[in-house]
Amino acid sequence: MLLTDVNAERLADTVIAQVGAPSGLRANTVLPGLIWTDMWRATSEWLIANDPACADATPEDIFARFVGQMVPIGRPQTTSDIAEMVAFLLSERAANITGQTMSVDGGVVMT
Repeated sequence: MLLTDVNAERLADTVIAQVGAPSGLRANTVLPGLIWTDMWRATSEWLIANDPACADATPEDIFARFVGQMVPIGRPQTTSDIAEMVAFLLSERAANITGQTMSVDGGVVMT
């Protein structure tokens, strides 16, 4: 099995959750979806410069195309979406959640 960053992180969360649970420590992971960032802008600009199919698009258009093709819910995620999940996991409402990976991605990864 190839131990990717995500797999290594999930393994670490599981171990921390198992070891820490008896003393009340909770360990969870939040995986963000597609968020408009400088990296997306740079990638989109590269595509515009190098892919004739993208030549007439704006960086925002390119990002919107990716979102439209990849995100079942049909909209990009925001930093606020991620912050809401983190706030929930830190709250007492999530007191019984540990060792979990939460994908805040609009349905890209349906597990």
